[in-house]
Amino acid sequence: LDRWHRDTAYRLMVDHSRALAHALSDGLVPGRQGLGLKLRQLIHRAARASVLTGLDPLKQSCSVLGGLVAEVARTNQLAVPSAMPLLQGPSARFPSRLSYEEMEALVTKEVLAFLPRLEGLEEAFNRCLDENPEATRLSRNPTSSSSTSSLSSGKTSRSDPSAAMVYQLQRANCVPTDDSDKYRCHRVNTSTDSASSYGES
Repeated sequence: LDRWHRDTAYRLMVDHSRALAHALSDGLVPGRQGLGLKLRQLIHRAARASVLTGLDPLKQSCSVLGGLVAEVARTNQLAVPSAMPLLQGPSARFPSRLSYEEMEALVTKEVLAFLPRLEGLEEAFNRCLDENPEATRLSRNPTSSSSTSSLSSGKTSRSDPSAAMVYQLQRANCVPTDDSDKYRCHRVNTSTDSASSYGES
C-alpha cells in the first residue's frame, strides 16, 4: 500500500476500535441484525484494514484489533461501573459487565471468523470491477448520466420509483403539464388585511 492508503487504514482502525470499545462497554455485542450487525460490520472493516496494512496476517490465532479495543477501553476505564444513573425506557441497556480481556476475546473471535472469507470476498469484488470497467469511472455528473442511461434502457432502481413512473409516462408519449401558475406569487394588498383591522366592522 502507498502511504496515503496506509494512513487511511490506520485511521480507520483507530476510529473503529474507539467506537467498538464504547459500544461494548455500553452493553452492545456483535449480532446479525440492528445495532449488533453494525458492530460486526465495524469489526469486518477494521479487520480488512489491518490485513491490507500487514498488521494482521490472514492465518493467525490472535488479532491486533482485539488488543486495540481492549487498550482503548482500559485507557478510558470503560469497564469500570459508571457513577451516572442508568437510562430508563424501552431502549435502555445495562452497561457491559465484560472485562477488558473478555472484550478482546470477543473482538478476536469475530475477526478470526471473518478472515477466512476475506480473500474470497476481495477476489469477488475485484472480479466485478474487471467485468464492469465503467463502474470504476465517474463522469462529471454521475447522477444524471446514470439515471438517463437507466431510463433509456428501461432499467430503474427499486429505491427510486419516481424514475420508473417518469419512464412509463415518456413511453406513453404523455405531454408534460404546465404547472407554472401554481408557483406564481401574487402580492396581496396588506392595507385592507392588516392586524389592526381585525375585529373592526
